[in-house]
Amino acid sequence: MGVISGISGSSVRDCQLLLFAFLGIIISFGYWWVYFDFIARRPAKKGIWWAFTWSYLHLPLLMSIVALGTGILHTVVRIYDVNFHFKNFLLIISFSVSLITLGLLEIILTRNTDEPTHSIVSPATKIAGGFFICLLGFTGIISRDFTLCLSLQCC
Repeated sequence: MGVISGISGSSVRDCQLLLFAFLGIIISFGYWWVYFDFIARRPAKKGIWWAFTWSYLHLPLLMSIVALGTGILHTVVRIYDVNFHFKNFLLIISFSVSLITLGLLEIILTRNTDEPTHSIVSPATKIAGGFFICLLGFTGIISRDFTLCLSLQCC
């Protein structure tokens, strides 16, 4: 929805806008696919605490997906009154939290014997990917700020 709102709210149609919109749609469908392929088709483990954990892990997942949609909307529209660092921070944190939460959700689900994914590798890949995106994103922001600061000789 953020991508469509961004395209309709933009007065300029150029290749960069279409590229961001296409990537936003790919990301949206990717999360939908990962959730319904790895999470939604399997029940939680037996026990009340697993059910509570399953329920409450959906809160940060939902919040991060909404934040991701907002970040994509602001990236597509290129709203200049929103701080550049805030948009990057929003995208990095929402990507990271959603991947980590998907990995944690996958851990608390029951597994069939004929499950096509590995019980440790699949959630560990999602969790490690979330931390890697966070590390890579913040390193990029810090290095870009430092380079900009050196080029302006304001440090």
